Amino acid sequence: MNEQNKRTSCLGKIFILLFSFCFIACFCLLIILGYAYYKLTQTNDLAIYISKKLSRPNKYTLEIEELKNTFPLITATNVGYKKQSNISSFSVDVNELIIYPDYLNPKIGTHSFQIINGSMYLKKPKFLMNSENIQLFGKYNSNHIYIASSTWQTFGGKIYLSGHIDCTKKPSPYEIDADLVYVRLEDILKGTKNKGLYTGNVYGKLELQSSAPREVNGLARLSITNGTYNKPELVVKINNALHKIGLHSTLKDLAETVASNSFSLNGDFKIINQAYETNNAIIRTPWSFVKFSGTIGPKTALNGTFVIKYKDYSDFTIKVKGKNSKNMDYTISDSDKARLVSIIFREISKGTELRIKKEGKRSNKKFNSSVNEIGKKVKKFFNKF
Repeated sequence: MNEQNKRTSCLGKIFILLFSFCFIACFCLLIILGYAYYKLTQTNDLAIYISKKLSRPNKYTLEIEELKNTFPLITATNVGYKKQSNISSFSVDVNELIIYPDYLNPKIGTHSFQIINGSMYLKKPKFLMNSENIQLFGKYNSNHIYIASSTWQTFGGKIYLSGHIDCTKKPSPYEIDADLVYVRLEDILKGTKNKGLYTGNVYGKLELQSSAPREVNGLARLSITNGTYNKPELVVKINNALHKIGLHSTLKDLAETVASNSFSLNGDFKIINQAYETNNAIIRTPWSFVKFSGTIGPKTALNGTFVIKYKDYSDFTIKVKGKNSKNMDYTISDSDKARLVSIIFREISKGTELRIKKEGKRSNKKFNSSVNEIGKKVKKFFNKF
């Protein structure tokens, strides 16, 4: 009996020793692994590994200079992403990217992230965007990105942006809300064929959705102040058109007034697949008030109604329809046609009378004959509509 107790006691001691050895071994292993992970995340090794792993040669590259893990935060510094093709270029640089678990929303896989001092460059055949000092806060869960708030310094002003991107599909559908504050029109148009034609300060609000390439829908409320139109050749085109009907010299001042380069714009637009629909777009210039209702686009198409008030004369209406400026149909009612002829006739009378007084040679009879002849030409011209 005593011998059996001794054996049991011996087996117990052996079991305790084995258990203690296993416990100490596991504890030491955890310490070693923890230290290795700590060292790995405090050096550039992990950053270099992730950069190579996520980069795709000939498609895009990802570079991370340093990656640190200070539980529960993961901080990446000097992150760069570049994607380039023969016709476009896209790059993002972030000084500091912070990722941490979202304790307020305990769903598995939900993380919040913050971008501090980022920049973005985007160049396409008809578009150029360069943004700096990007500050962004968002969340990521199940391949969905939610942008709670962000500030972008771009186009000479600021854009405040929020939205949602669904990364489970390709191309990724998105919903974006943006507020534009003191954005420069000339910078928006820098990468387009209208570069240098327009200047002005743009304010507005955009609500955009897209579910397919080049398909953008939504709403836009825009305002342009201190606008200018820099195309002096427009005066030449108007004068050439007037020359064909014998009104070049008489309406030269009027042509220069019409091509005046100062304007402002206000309006609400409904965006439907690259077309812009509005019923309250208003353009103001020193000499006119123009209200447009209709559709602009796709591309250069224009379909709608212009209500135009020139100086202190009564307003008149012109309906337009066409795919571009070379194939445009204009419709003017008989009453508006008569009103427009009257406006031009009065402007002609003022201009002709002023020219005669300056020359000091022509008689009133010659003046009346000149005005009557011009009036016939104006009526003949508008009978074509």
